[in-house]
Amino acid sequence: MAVPDLTLNVRAFRAAVEACDFPRAQTELQKYLTAFGSRPRSLAEVESARGLFVWGTQTTESNKRAMAEDLMILRRVFKDYVPPRHRHTWCVDG
Repeated sequence: MAVPDLTLNVRAFRAAVEACDFPRAQTELQKYLTAFGSRPRSLAEVESARGLFVWGTQTTESNKRAMAEDLMILRRVFKDYVPPRHRHTWCVDG
């Protein structure tokens, strides 16, 4: 049986987090954890996994703040939005 290559799982997880595709990120993280737990790991591999989790958490929190800021801007825009009054430009004589 071939030893799972973690780099493919890491790339897929990072790509999903960077794309803010959180359902896919969760799936990719589960795949990574399954591959990671498939055999004993060295201390360097454990530290690398910890770094990946820290990066994922920080990036997700940053994305969350950016989405919250965008949402507040949209709320301000739509709060002040008043639809134009309907005006008819035609006249009926008769």
